[in-house]
Amino acid sequence: HFPDWYRERLQQEPFEADFCVAASSFSQQSLIEAGIDSARIRILPLGADLSQFPFAARERKGPLKVLFVGGIGQRKGIKYLLEAIKNLNSTQIQLQLLGPLPADTSPLEEWSPWFDYLGRTNQTGVAKHMQEADVLVLPSVFEGFGLVILEAMATGLPVIASTHSCAPEVIRDGCDGFVLEPDDVNGLTETLEWCASHRPELQEMGKMAFERAQEFAWSKHRDRLHELLV
Repeated sequence: HFPDWYRERLQQEPFEADFCVAASSFSQQSLIEAGIDSARIRILPLGADLSQFPFAARERKGPLKVLFVGGIGQRKGIKYLLEAIKNLNSTQIQLQLLGPLPADTSPLEEWSPWFDYLGRTNQTGVAKHMQEADVLVLPSVFEGFGLVILEAMATGLPVIASTHSCAPEVIRDGCDGFVLEPDDVNGLTETLEWCASHRPELQEMGKMAFERAQEFAWSKHRDRLHELLV
């Protein structure tokens, strides 16, 4: 709903800048497709206020708690996640959705047996749910960055995220999380199945996710920005 003059300004500014800063390789590719010379683009991942998302040790048993945080719609790839959970059809895997619902919730009705809706909450509540989960999944179709990825990792939560986000820059695939194509339902199904049957390894991944997140504190972002500008 941007006015025309503002939309035109957004479209023109990248062409007038000396260089452009993209928060992820996915954002970089979007600029390239818009006609920006790749030589004029720099990638600089965002930072996160890690103090708001403290680490929590996990020694949980019982069902694998899979958490989704964000707007519950196909822009975030929610249908791919629901399809994977349905494919697994396991009482040992519990999907929880946290975030705003779309105006029309009727498309979600057929999927209601496969998830629990946690509603909406503030930042403290988000951190608490992350601390209680076993893995976060964000199979976004379009995500300029995906701050929730860093926030989850800061709590010691391994993340499964799509290539259409900051995941390729932030997540070390197979080390502190997994990076998949957004519509790779079979890959997501297999990865969640692995997580459910490898809980000790998943906990170790969570510890490495916490360590990785420390590299993206705002202070680190400031240092990288300084290097880029000078």
